[in-house]
Amino acid sequence: MKHFKLISVSCLAVIVVATLVMSWCVCGVYKNVRSDVMRTVAECVRRADVMELISRMESPFGRADEAAVRLGSYVAAGQSKDGLIVASDTLKTSLAALLRFGLDFGDGREHTDFQVLDSILRCELHRYGLYPEQVFVLPPGVPPGADSRLWSCEYRVTPVSDVEYIAYISPLDAHILQNMSSLIISGVVLVLAVAVIVVYLILTVRRLRTIEQMKDDFTHNMTHELKTPVAVAMLAADSLLRYYDPSDETRNRRMLGIVVERLGVLTDMIEKILSVSMERFRHVRLNMMQVNVVTVIDEAVRQIKIKAEKEVNITVSVDPAELVIETDPLHFSNILSNLLDNAVKYSERSVNIAVRASAHGLTVEDDGIGIDNDDLTHIFDKFYRATDGDRYRVSGFGIGLYYVRHIVDLMGWSITVGSRKGSGTKFTIVWYGEKI
Repeated sequence: MKHFKLISVSCLAVIVVATLVMSWCVCGVYKNVRSDVMRTVAECVRRADVMELISRMESPFGRADEAAVRLGSYVAAGQSKDGLIVASDTLKTSLAALLRFGLDFGDGREHTDFQVLDSILRCELHRYGLYPEQVFVLPPGVPPGADSRLWSCEYRVTPVSDVEYIAYISPLDAHILQNMSSLIISGVVLVLAVAVIVVYLILTVRRLRTIEQMKDDFTHNMTHELKTPVAVAMLAADSLLRYYDPSDETRNRRMLGIVVERLGVLTDMIEKILSVSMERFRHVRLNMMQVNVVTVIDEAVRQIKIKAEKEVNITVSVDPAELVIETDPLHFSNILSNLLDNAVKYSERSVNIAVRASAHGLTVEDDGIGIDNDDLTHIFDKFYRATDGDRYRVSGFGIGLYYVRHIVDLMGWSITVGSRKGSGTKFTIVWYGEKI
């Protein structure tokens, strides 16, 4: 994972680009939809103008409704498929001439009735599903008021004629966004999906990077730990081979004892690695039986004191003294050994350890160097080891507490840890869901 930063930046760039592209598409669609809406508004204005003209007509040869029918039929001849009025050039020219010469329509009104036009325009807009809050028409040059958000639509009798009047309506953004709702929702879902996938990939890559770092640390620690007993055994064997003296039986036995001891340490390390790394560890079968807790604790304490290279004071308290629990004796002993071994390792020149057991559970408490809060939530992870800067405090593989947690879970127990930097650590094991 050498390019983790590059991968992270690239993934974030993908999210940003996807968001920008989606925003650009939404803006483009918004402009197109708004253009369509304004074309509809323009047709509604044209239609309202014709209807207002019809309302003012009073023919000297018949009733006003007959003239309206004739003019309406004339207009309908230019009606488009979607119902919008497409007035022909002949009609436009005729209407312009009528207005230009001030034809008397019977009631003496020679100018547009803007109140009627406003009402007709609002009705026409409603017919096409447009419901602006404000709708009014003004002659050119007349300001619409202080509201600068109003949308405007100029009306000309012909494309080349002067502006007859300007229609003003409230913004129809809500209507446009409603029509775009499916696109917006799809875009947001798509961007969120991309973001979730990218974030998941980043977290996965980060986790893989952590695993790779843990693997490298494990390999380094394992090499260092295995090299020490091998080197000691080789030195003892080489000394025995080069300077073998048949008459010095004491020296020969001491050298062979060193070789055997170091090889035993090496074998123990290999067994620990195999026991945790092999897949069969996940399906280990426990040999459950009645076990005397005092006997197992005493044996674990004795072994720790033999191996310890510092002053170790261990107090044991078991209540009742003949406490018996159902467990696997081998794995239970290994749990105690790991907890005691950690208490000794993570301490200064001397350490005081208190082991307490009861019918509810077991606690192992020490006055060692403690554990940082950042490390506390990870100490049961496989291969995880607390560090002091870039240097590991003590030797090890980072599999002891992982083993403890796994066996405790298999037994149906629970384990918790409490610690403060410089104030020691306390591990608590609870039998079968009891409270301690």
